[in-house]
Amino acid sequence: MKILLTGGCKSGKSRLAQHLAARLSRGRQLYYLATMVPQDEEDWERIRRHVAERAGLCFRTIECGEDFAAGWRQLPHDAVFLLDSLTALLAHAMFPPGGKPLADAGAALSEELALLSDSVADGVFVSDGIFCDSGAYDALTEGYRSALAALEQAVASRCDGVAELCAGISVVHAGAAAMRPLLPPQKEHAMDFYLLIGGAGQGKTSYAKKRFRLEDADISCCSRNAPPDFSRRCIVHLENYVYYCMAHGMEPDSAFPPGTVLVCDDIFCGIVPVDAFERAWRERTGRFLQELAARAHVTRIFCGIGEDLQ
Repeated sequence: MKILLTGGCKSGKSRLAQHLAARLSRGRQLYYLATMVPQDEEDWERIRRHVAERAGLCFRTIECGEDFAAGWRQLPHDAVFLLDSLTALLAHAMFPPGGKPLADAGAALSEELALLSDSVADGVFVSDGIFCDSGAYDALTEGYRSALAALEQAVASRCDGVAELCAGISVVHAGAAAMRPLLPPQKEHAMDFYLLIGGAGQGKTSYAKKRFRLEDADISCCSRNAPPDFSRRCIVHLENYVYYCMAHGMEPDSAFPPGTVLVCDDIFCGIVPVDAFERAWRERTGRFLQELAARAHVTRIFCGIGEDLQ
């Protein structure tokens, strides 16, 4: 069985991918196809964190970033692999250090991924949702996004299950019957508050006002430059609260009163920001939402329509 997992930054993809690969293994050897070629200390720190997360799961690591074809061909047919991630694999192939960008790298990778999928029994592919922002990018970046989207579609066509992660919650888009037995069981927990998430301009606040019968006086809007007011029933732009906390050396507090309605912009599915603080803010907000989602009733808003995730 093959599975594709995608989703925004710090949405829980790697942890779920490890769980799924372990469930698929049924005692067989697990292989971790590592695709990141570290360029700086930030990359090394991410690698160290991933290594720590999969400690004790008996993965055998194969470094594939420099030569993907040679790497995956070390796998026996009955192996179970975890490839993390398509995003890093394509980035290194298209933009080799010290070399010219290779616009056709995506097509060559697509052929190798098809061979991998046909040659090895079971595995999990991980990718990143980088398509849902409004930034205007140069031609090379747009070419990279298009190539990654094409890779994801090609991989998805060969997978038995396709899922997206949102605040640590699995949204299965294909193969629900096959994936359901493999997914972690839903935890029984008290719903302390409500969490609404969605892209900019999707009608989150209007949805909250209608669903929870809120007036303007019930709503507090977080700012990047001022302490938050958590005395209201509804807190919007929670991502700005995390930004404020980071700027002042604080950890965001998840101890909201029961019944609070929390609204957050989805800032996780675009191109990785160039600015280091912006990258750290995006990642910290993603982890914070996972903390909140573990205790919340979560709804995603799309075009003003609410989809309850849990």
